[in-house]
Amino acid sequence: MARTAGYLLFVLIAALLLFPLSLWSLAHAAESANRQSGAEGKTFKLYFLGGQSNMGGLGDVSLLPDELKGEQSGVYIFHGSSGNHNAPVDGRGVWARLRPGHGAGFHADFTGNQYTKLFGPELTFGEQMSKLNGDGDIAILKYARGGTALRPGAAPGGTWSPDYFSGNAVSQYDHLLAAIEYAMSAGDVDGDGVRDTLIPTGIVWFQGEGDAAHTVSTANGYGARLKRFIDLLRAALRTDDLPAVIVQVSDSGMAEDGKLMDHVDIVRDAQAAFAKQDPHAKLLTTDGYKFLKDGWHLDSNANIDLGRQMADSLYEMEVERARQ
Repeated sequence: MARTAGYLLFVLIAALLLFPLSLWSLAHAAESANRQSGAEGKTFKLYFLGGQSNMGGLGDVSLLPDELKGEQSGVYIFHGSSGNHNAPVDGRGVWARLRPGHGAGFHADFTGNQYTKLFGPELTFGEQMSKLNGDGDIAILKYARGGTALRPGAAPGGTWSPDYFSGNAVSQYDHLLAAIEYAMSAGDVDGDGVRDTLIPTGIVWFQGEGDAAHTVSTANGYGARLKRFIDLLRAALRTDDLPAVIVQVSDSGMAEDGKLMDHVDIVRDAQAAFAKQDPHAKLLTTDGYKFLKDGWHLDSNANIDLGRQMADSLYEMEVERARQ
C-alpha cells in the first residue's frame, strides 16, 4: 500500500512539473502548424509611451464614456510591470488588447495582467491612433514609474539614468530595457499563434516633475539628460531618427507660494529647447488641463484629451517623415 501511494505521489508530481512544458509544446506546435499552412502574421506599428506618474495615469475608469469601457479591436498593449529602484530587473508583461485599467498600480507578469480602476493617456492614444491609421493594427509598449527623475538621487522612486551605479545598480532604465526586450521578442502580438512583426514608429515621453521639484542644479541639467535619454531610447528601439513627442510638464499652482515645483520653468524651457533643436522631436503642452486635488496628477478628462493629442502629434510627424 505504501509503495502504491508513493508511486501515485510520484506520478502526480511529474504531471505537475510537465504541465507547463506541455502547454508550451502545444503553443509551439500551433505556431509551427500555422507556419506550415502558410499563415502570415500581421505587421504592427509600435509606439512607446513612457514617463512618470502622469504617464502612468490616475484617470477614474468609472468616469469613462461607454465607448471607452471595453476592449479595443486591433489595438494591443504590452505594459511592462514597473520595478522598484535597486530591485531585481522587472519589466514583465504580456501582449493583450487595450482596455481600461492600465493606470497607476497596474502590475503584470508573464501569465497575465492585473488591472486597476485607473487609466492613463494610453487608452485614447490607442483609440485615436487606430482611427488615424484607418483602423490599422496598432501596438503600444508602455512603461511608467511615478516619483522618478532623470538625475540620480533627485526623486524617491529612482532614476532613469543609465549611469546609476549605487546599490545593486538597477535603475528604471534597466527595467525599461527589459520591458522593451520582452515586448519585442514575444513574437505573437494578437494571440493567434502566428509570429507578428513590430515596426517601431514613435515615442511619447511624459516626465520631468521629479527633476523640476528638486534643486536648481538638477533642473539646469535636465536638457542634457533628456537628450541623452531619448538618444538611448531610440537606440534601444533600433531607430535613430524615431519621432519623439515630448509632453511638457505643467504646474497646477496648488501650493501656498503658487508653485509645487520650484524649478518647473527651467525644465519646461529645456523640454521646449530639445523639441526645437531635435529634427525628429515635437513638443506637446499640458497647459490648461485640470488636476486632481493632490495638485500633481491630471484628472480623468485631461487623460482622455491628452491621449488623443499625443496620437495626433505623433501621427503628424509620421506623415511628415513619410513625405521626406
